[in-house]
Amino acid sequence: MNKKTLFAFIGGVIVLLSLLGFIQYSQLLINNSKNKIKTLLYIGFYHQSIFRKYFTFS
Repeated sequence: MNKKTLFAFIGGVIVLLSLLGFIQYSQLLINNSKNKIKTLLYIGFYHQSIFRKYFTFS
């Protein structure tokens, strides 16, 4: 392997690991939000108020 191929391979591995880290963080964030929403529903909040909190930016 020459230097260009080696650097391309290392770069590809870094990009792949970054992508996998982003996917894992996204899954953790979604799971945390899911648990919060379940808790809010359990204690009596309405679906509409939860929807407004999570999906409007005001």
